Amino acid sequence: MGVYHFLNDKHEIIYIGKSINIKNRVKSHFKAKASSKRKMMMKQIHDVSYYLIDSELLALITEAIE
Repeated sequence: MGVYHFLNDKHEIIYIGKSINIKNRVKSHFKAKASSKRKMMMKQIHDVSYYLIDSELLALITEAIE
């Protein structure tokens, strides 16, 4: 369980998500059929960061705050 960030080349957060299985969730973003907006975002991703959180509630709160 944790929160992940897609970062652009300036290390600015362009997307925040949370997941029980971060690795599988991040992979799914790249495998999913993409809209034009999503394709544009995917082109901007330069790095992925994440951190683990012990509880789903805390992950939801953290995602909302960020």
